[in-house]
Amino acid sequence: MQHSLLKGFYLRDLLIEPASGAVSGPNGNGHLPPKAVALLLYLAEQPFTLVERDELLEAVWGPGKGSQEALSHTISEIRNCLDDHPDDPKLIQTLPKRGYRLLEEPRPVGDVHSTQSINMTVTHDERSFLNTLMRRGVIQAGIAYGIFSWVIIQVVDSITPMLGLPAWIPPFIIYAAIGGMPIVLILAWLLEQSDGRWLVDRGKQSGKIISGLERNYLAILAGFSIALLGAAGYQVFVGFPVPTTTEIVTADEEVLLPVNVNSVAVLRFLNINNDPTAQVFSDGLGEDVLDRLARVPGLAVASRGDSWSLPDNASSDLVRKRLRVAYHLEGSVRLIGDDLRVVVQLIETATG
Repeated sequence: MQHSLLKGFYLRDLLIEPASGAVSGPNGNGHLPPKAVALLLYLAEQPFTLVERDELLEAVWGPGKGSQEALSHTISEIRNCLDDHPDDPKLIQTLPKRGYRLLEEPRPVGDVHSTQSINMTVTHDERSFLNTLMRRGVIQAGIAYGIFSWVIIQVVDSITPMLGLPAWIPPFIIYAAIGGMPIVLILAWLLEQSDGRWLVDRGKQSGKIISGLERNYLAILAGFSIALLGAAGYQVFVGFPVPTTTEIVTADEEVLLPVNVNSVAVLRFLNINNDPTAQVFSDGLGEDVLDRLARVPGLAVASRGDSWSLPDNASSDLVRKRLRVAYHLEGSVRLIGDDLRVVVQLIETATG
């Protein structure tokens, strides 16, 4: 066994101390039981080499001792402590039914070259790009700025008509909010605010959400202020487009067609008794009157479908608006015993 590893060694940015079983790294501390330490040391003595399962059982548990289940359980303990996933291994690779392989060269503690290599590893492998953005507070600043700008836009859009502000104010704020986003992200990446001073962000802070926001809240205000100045310059020299008001014609304001003075509509005659025989007669009478009027030269007669689509007892104003006729003919049919009474009226739609 390499005695240098017993004093402690590094796997990537993790420090393993075999004497105590302690494991420390950027994401916190952990602990390995004795069997897990012994198994990891055996793999660390021959990195990048496949070590058979039987060889590991004999070396760690002793000849004829241990079991395949105990070996698998110990490997799982090591992986959990080192935050190494079997589906995407970075440190320990499993070769099914054969054994395991350590994928990283252990670096003994106190080795100058090892320390430099560790620093380079941490620098170049900042866990992930997402973690780097969180550590610098870029993601927190972007989310907070999005909420901040949305609230500002909603408030300005609401108070502009109430206070009679110029119509270019809402688009001015919208463009300023959009332009401020990249400025905020750049400031959050490059700088941090600490004790009232702006410092160069070296990316070594905690990646917690609140801490990232506390460091960059001034970046939000500064980015929006810079964007406002830029938008103001654009407004002075170019000008933002002002939304034009489109007049919407409502039903009441609809332009109606002119009324032909020589026009008439024959409405459906009412069946006072609701007698089926009288209904047939009244409909036939209405059809016959409409047909006779349609033959009069120079007289425009509304179609039966349009005329009879109106409700019973339709007002003259409704008839004039819907059919655009100067007159309408309406009537009723009543069956009294063997007598049939028919009433017909010609009404001017303009006066009723």
